[in-house]
Amino acid sequence: MSRLARMLEGIAGRGEAPCLYSGRRWRSYADLAARIAVWQRHIAAAGPAPGSVIAVQADYSLDSISFLLAAWASGLIVAFVPRDADPEAYVSASCAVARFTFPPSGPPVSVRRPAASGHALIERLRSAQDAGMVIFTSGSTGEAKAALHSVERFLHKFERPGRALRTLALLQFDHVAGLDTLLYTLCAGGGLVAPTERDPASICALIEDSGAQVLSASPSFLRLLLASGAMEGHDLASLAVLTYGSEPMDAATLHRLNEAFPGVRLSQKYGTTE
Repeated sequence: MSRLARMLEGIAGRGEAPCLYSGRRWRSYADLAARIAVWQRHIAAAGPAPGSVIAVQADYSLDSISFLLAAWASGLIVAFVPRDADPEAYVSASCAVARFTFPPSGPPVSVRRPAASGHALIERLRSAQDAGMVIFTSGSTGEAKAALHSVERFLHKFERPGRALRTLALLQFDHVAGLDTLLYTLCAGGGLVAPTERDPASICALIEDSGAQVLSASPSFLRLLLASGAMEGHDLASLAVLTYGSEPMDAATLHRLNEAFPGVRLSQKYGTTE
């Protein structure tokens, strides 16, 4: 059985266990499994064909997550377009034949595109009949670059069962660290807490409301959190782990975090899009 199939089997077997906190309510693994099945039927009926690249522009939601997993189960390659970007350059660079947008409110929107010219790496993944993902670099030193990954290889790191914790996914859906957080949580049977606003006050309120145990954030956000004073007036006692990555952490901020969260384990995460 493939790693993807085992992950989907685990999702289907967890029933009413909490899976996604969104819109001030928990949705269950049964809810996620049901939506995956709906999207699989939609993809089977309307295409695209296995091996095709489709672009997705979204934030975390029950529909965007279930669509992603259904697309992979259908053998598609998903290109993650940054949520607030003009999608055209990203869609073109990934050789996508369709774009699916999941707005904050309202139904998803899909747009078909003319068949794109192929790429040798995409053809290699397609011939292996492996689902895939295209993640874009930040473009901080120039034009964003597309990196192609095999889903099976990406899932290798999650084969050892993790801890089933409630994790607030601050890093976005289209970011490699955001995908890492999502897939770790689903493979471990934990609950993903999805923010709609990412300012310090909103995040503190969300931790309190959801009982989040893990906050995964960038050092820049953590510095902003410490400077904002937003922690005052919120009960953050549920936090047990604070992970940081995507950019360097300075010693002064690390010291202040240890003082502000004395009972919380701090953990550095490292990974690159490439």
